[in-house]
Amino acid sequence: MREFPLTADGESTMRQILTVFIFVGALLGVTQPASADCLVRSKLDQMHQLQMRMVRNANALFFGDEIRRLRLLSDGLGTPEVLRAVGGNRWIGHGATFRQFLDNTNRLLVRASLDDPQSVRPHFNTKTQQNLQAIGVHMNGLRCTTAQINGARVAASLPQAAKLDTSGGFIPRALIIAAILLFGLVILSIAIGARTIHQRDKGKRFTLN
Repeated sequence: MREFPLTADGESTMRQILTVFIFVGALLGVTQPASADCLVRSKLDQMHQLQMRMVRNANALFFGDEIRRLRLLSDGLGTPEVLRAVGGNRWIGHGATFRQFLDNTNRLLVRASLDDPQSVRPHFNTKTQQNLQAIGVHMNGLRCTTAQINGARVAASLPQAAKLDTSGGFIPRALIIAAILLFGLVILSIAIGARTIHQRDKGKRFTLN
């Protein structure tokens, strides 16, 4: 099978196409992270740390405040949004581990007495502690940076119209549309350029003949 080496024009064309693909991919990457996910992950991280402290030593002096804090963090935190934030499945893998973590946390809050640190001791059995250890491992790869968390808090405090712009709404979509149009123009210019080169080469051949 005969191979045709790339000419300078062919190499330039490939570079143009590669550049456009990278540009579009970067824009798509901008729309992927949701600021709400960082807030959920931050809550999960704090909930995990609070419970790990209770496992090690439920300090009577701060126990009531820590239970209140845990209740505040878990309030309104549902399984669907947690699974979305951690990219997991309800029944298998780390998604199931986080679902169990939420269930365990709810049971802990039901049985905890604000005045008695010992009331939570029976909750932290071997199975529960294994779940906490697994959550700690998963959180190592899920934590957002301080800047991301602060940005998510700012986005959450904005009016609804502004949230659409800052969390992957109108602005990213406009950029993607612009990128697609740019991609189309590049392909069109490449096609026209290739046709012009072909006609020029064909004219040269006729002149030589």
